[in-house]
Amino acid sequence: MAQKQDPRDIIIAELQAEVDYLMRTMKEVADVTDQVMEEQDRLHAIELENQGLRLRAESHERENAFKREVNTVYSSFIATQTSVLETLQRGKATGAAAPESVQTQLEALARKMACLNQSVEIMLDGGHPGPLLSEALEHWFKVRSGLGIDQKKVDTDYNRVRDFISYAGDKPINRYRYLEFQEFANLLAHVPASFSLKPEFKGMTQFEAAAHNRSLDPLKRHKTLTGKTIESNYLSPLNMIFHDMCAHHGFRSPLANVSIRISGEARASTDRLPIEVPELNKWFVHAAKESRGDSKWLPLLGTVAGARIGELIWLQKKDIYQVEG
Repeated sequence: MAQKQDPRDIIIAELQAEVDYLMRTMKEVADVTDQVMEEQDRLHAIELENQGLRLRAESHERENAFKREVNTVYSSFIATQTSVLETLQRGKATGAAAPESVQTQLEALARKMACLNQSVEIMLDGGHPGPLLSEALEHWFKVRSGLGIDQKKVDTDYNRVRDFISYAGDKPINRYRYLEFQEFANLLAHVPASFSLKPEFKGMTQFEAAAHNRSLDPLKRHKTLTGKTIESNYLSPLNMIFHDMCAHHGFRSPLANVSIRISGEARASTDRLPIEVPELNKWFVHAAKESRGDSKWLPLLGTVAGARIGELIWLQKKDIYQVEG
């Protein structure tokens, strides 16, 4: 007559097999974690190469803290599974029934596995969430306003980043991905120039304005943004803010080492030929014969100062004075 197998042996064997499987899985996760960490370290080193030593130290400290966090959770997992096996082995040796605490320990083991998985997912997703782009924008705007940059340029860049937030959503700065910027650039190729100033587009988003303009008869469509405008007025501010703020917070910019391509459907810029010197001289001779002072001097001032007529007409006598040199 065959000897009946002890049910506890069956339970122990099943648990041992499950634990072995979990151990192999966790070992694979740990190996992948190390590989990803090494790759992330390499990318950080490239991106932050030209940043100050203080930012480098802070970035590495955050990475080391995360490694310690993962190692702590993994060590706790190992300790818990060891405790479960020891408890079952003691029960088998003494002939006692499996204690109820085993179930509690198994539940604790499952929770720690979930915690480890969550930590790995956070790491693979770029680390712990950084500040929202809208918050980073306010900080960036404040710093740039104190750099002596033309305030109109600072304000314009602020508004262009706001346009991107309206399109892609307000997310942590390390949660944006490359294709979101490329899709935004593709959309801009169809956005009517200065659409917010035209009653026909009142209350529309850029996406809605682009869709409405495309729905019009080709002969009635409004002129769209040029490729040069998209590059200088929209993509350039995005490159700057992600370069500056990602470096400040120790993240890799999603725009590092990549290029946003301008759609071939974007309107070509108008080529303006410069006025040649002989033509300028003819203009000056004609202007010198004018009786009105503004007609006489504005052409010369515009040429020397590089200012537009619309800017020069507001000049007053007190605005013109001799400076040293």
